[in-house]
Amino acid sequence: MQKHQIDVICLQETMVTKISDSLTRSIGRGGNFSWTWSLADGHSGGLLVGVNEDKFSVVNACQGRRYQYLILKEESSAECWGVMNVYGPVKDAEKSDFLKDIKDKILNDSSGLIVGDTQLRELCRNGSRYTWSNNQTLPVMVVLDRVFVSNSWEAKFPLVSLRALTKVGSDHTSLLVRTGEQNIKVEKIFRFEPSWMLVEGFKEEVMKTWIVRGDEYVLNYWKNLMTGLRKFMKGWSMNVGRGETRKKKDCLIQSIKQLDDLAGVQTLTVEKWQERYNMEKQIMEIYEREEVSWQRRGGENWLLKGDNNTSYFHGIANGRKRRCMIRKVIDDDGSKLEDEKSIREHVDLFYKKLFGSEPEPTIKLGEGIFKKASEEGFVKGLVPDLVEGGLTHLQYADDTILFLSDLEEEYRNVKFLLFCFEELSGMRINYSKSEVFPIGLEEVEKRRVADLFHCKMGLFPMKYLGIPIGDRRLSKAEMMALVDKVMGYVQDWMKLQMATEELQGDADRMKALIESW
Repeated sequence: MQKHQIDVICLQETMVTKISDSLTRSIGRGGNFSWTWSLADGHSGGLLVGVNEDKFSVVNACQGRRYQYLILKEESSAECWGVMNVYGPVKDAEKSDFLKDIKDKILNDSSGLIVGDTQLRELCRNGSRYTWSNNQTLPVMVVLDRVFVSNSWEAKFPLVSLRALTKVGSDHTSLLVRTGEQNIKVEKIFRFEPSWMLVEGFKEEVMKTWIVRGDEYVLNYWKNLMTGLRKFMKGWSMNVGRGETRKKKDCLIQSIKQLDDLAGVQTLTVEKWQERYNMEKQIMEIYEREEVSWQRRGGENWLLKGDNNTSYFHGIANGRKRRCMIRKVIDDDGSKLEDEKSIREHVDLFYKKLFGSEPEPTIKLGEGIFKKASEEGFVKGLVPDLVEGGLTHLQYADDTILFLSDLEEEYRNVKFLLFCFEELSGMRINYSKSEVFPIGLEEVEKRRVADLFHCKMGLFPMKYLGIPIGDRRLSKAEMMALVDKVMGYVQDWMKLQMATEELQGDADRMKALIESW
């Protein structure tokens, strides 16, 4: 919580039948969190959502049997958006009712945050390949945990990223969603941590530093004693207490991560899995010591300052800075590049190939995929009485126009064909620069089609290869732009022709003069 500065935390499968203040303060690590929960049914289920009240206020909260839905309001911008914490059923017989509850909530939501923007997209996950394991020496590993966002939310946070943290202490992998906003780091101050008493050798080191009082005045002795102890413990905590513990924890997590990555591509031996679980046990011991410290600190803050947030909790800057950092790159061979030098070399080589000459792709969208789809009847095409087989597309280089009938089945087929083109060719369609031009549809239906293809709504007349195209007869003013463009080309050509004729005449006169000599 402290390391990643989490503002919203969603937990599933808590398996607790009672939520206490000490439990929430322990999870929140002393932060100013408000909590909503759904208790577990025996040893299964249980949901818990915590929201940092310094950043958000909860406008509304509701819950179903297997979900929690909260509407949050940002304190800095006063904008609202929703968070849904979902825990799916294990039994197949309960899945249809579960999906029906989620669907009813989305369709009947009265806040307006879900209705009208039901197109959800799964965030691409970085890190571990799998998100769940049964923690056996020959484990079963699958992807159970996912994060979905709406188009509008992703547009608000364009630098959003999802990373799978190293799995420690649970059979599920923690998922970290970063919006791309950078929080202000505050300077750390020294304070005694009760967890130091659990470190072997700490008490002996303190006794060595403890000075014995002679004839010294008691207040001076106490001052000198406290100054010496504080200086010793500050240095010990930086070099041994926190420093070595942090290094050991980072080293263990890195080793576990390497084994998890290796398990994603090949089968590990029983000895390797046993080694991984032993390292996880060591990390859990470190976490237990840290937990003692945070429980103590959270209890003191709660008793002393309670809800007086303005005088206790750190302020958050209103100015925002977007981050754009590439932490990992996967090359064409599937190898992961994480150090800065390798990433720079890979990016440099990538752009050399991108702007250099390359063979023409064998997979073509128009004359390849769409022509075959038209022949097989998946795409009908327009005006079949004028164009044999129907007009399905116009394409010149990378400028393409697709023609579709107002049929739901054809919409699905075209989306599937575009997806197949991306997968087969390795290229990506830039939907943000694409536009939809519906003809003869109601305004609501036009918007639905545009949202279906994740494109902007275009307006007629449009331009294709510099030529205006409309759904009606174009006016003289709309055609004048094309006429002016052609006239510009003609004038340039005439000037070039006249200059060529003048040069030819000068050459003939020079030739006659030389021959006369």
